[in-house]
Amino acid sequence: MIFSAIGNLNGRLLSQQNVYGDIEELFVSKGSIARPINIDGEFTPETPRKQGAPYGVISLTTGARQVFYGNIGAISTGSNALGTAIYVRGDNPNSTSYPAPTEQAFLGTIGDIGSASNRFLYGISMLQQADQYIEEVGTIYATFRGVRNYRSEHGSGSQLTSLEKPTGQYLKSVEMIDLKRSGTSYNTIAVYNWNDNGNKSWGRQYIGLRGKKIGDEYVGISVEDSLQVPIALQNIGGVQEIEALNHEGVAINLIGNAGYTALVQGQINNKNDSSRKSVLTKTSFTGPFTITAPLKVMSTLWIGSSAKPPLEKGISALEFSSNKFGRGSKFNPGAYIDIEKSTNTTPLEEDENAYNNTRLIFSNSGLTWSYSNYIHNLGVLRSSPLVNPSQGTSLATSSFEFNTVYISSNHVNPDNQPSSPPPTCPSRY
Repeated sequence: MIFSAIGNLNGRLLSQQNVYGDIEELFVSKGSIARPINIDGEFTPETPRKQGAPYGVISLTTGARQVFYGNIGAISTGSNALGTAIYVRGDNPNSTSYPAPTEQAFLGTIGDIGSASNRFLYGISMLQQADQYIEEVGTIYATFRGVRNYRSEHGSGSQLTSLEKPTGQYLKSVEMIDLKRSGTSYNTIAVYNWNDNGNKSWGRQYIGLRGKKIGDEYVGISVEDSLQVPIALQNIGGVQEIEALNHEGVAINLIGNAGYTALVQGQINNKNDSSRKSVLTKTSFTGPFTITAPLKVMSTLWIGSSAKPPLEKGISALEFSSNKFGRGSKFNPGAYIDIEKSTNTTPLEEDENAYNNTRLIFSNSGLTWSYSNYIHNLGVLRSSPLVNPSQGTSLATSSFEFNTVYISSNHVNPDNQPSSPPPTCPSRY
């Protein structure tokens, strides 16, 4: 570690580290980032036990505040697939009360993290009840995880840090997240999120992507793995927001084995707060993206000996919306959306779709098809999709929304079934 701020769990802010001025480069050699012991807890599949815990070149722990006011030209390493560039660890989310704030903020710009030849194991990582704000960063080069938010349960759109910045893990502007690996175990994931496991609260992960010009497109995420499954975005709990910050659109590319642009499936563990009405797992694409691989939503599952709240309280959702850079995403040949059938039998409290926990949402968004594209939806479809493959465009508006589009009556509340069954045809649009 080059910069480190360390606190403890007694509820007081014990340490604050302020770094002023510009830094040309932070460089670590192989010896300075040797693999330490595992500190990430017992949960799988996310924890790579054999590959070591990710202490950072810049590191922050519970009950401390760390603020960089200047610019950092680059964060570099002399080895490959070891260590973490930027790391913050807050309190254990299974504790009964929140500790003193654990805040990390980079108010200037950061250049590239790693390089194409010498990558970090993790690029940017946040673990357990903390706030991590980064104003701007270049390309993040990593082998295992580009950006990780692990059991943080912290952050929302209505909360601000002591520095008046967004809470949770908030990366305001990233050029590109570039992962390359031939993994012998575990999937390679560019952006990983688990910020709500059903305990006290919920969390937020936001990443704005500018895109790096490669050929004739701007690439925001590139994942290459010839042995394991490459995944651009994985969300197993909480809100994950990805936004395109380029009028030309931002591409999400997978190279090697067949993989997923997004894989959304909530996980509820056995330490949950039974008073929680529901646990939301939602991945949102805002603005113009180019989608090259499938997006899949699955019903929430539970891990551990028992599930509290009930498994049925878990909602898994995928959302598309627009911004000032563009109204919707473009699907390259072979890319599709797959929303699996709901599994719940107990109604969700105060929810208009009480008997369905897998959802696809369009909010003032348009989708542009090429060929071999489709939507296979066995869950709930919200908004007003108007799909016209002959014109190559799917339009949607948030001025009104359908209550529900039922693809199958198997999982519909008997009191709310359609008066006539749907036609028997494949669920492709």
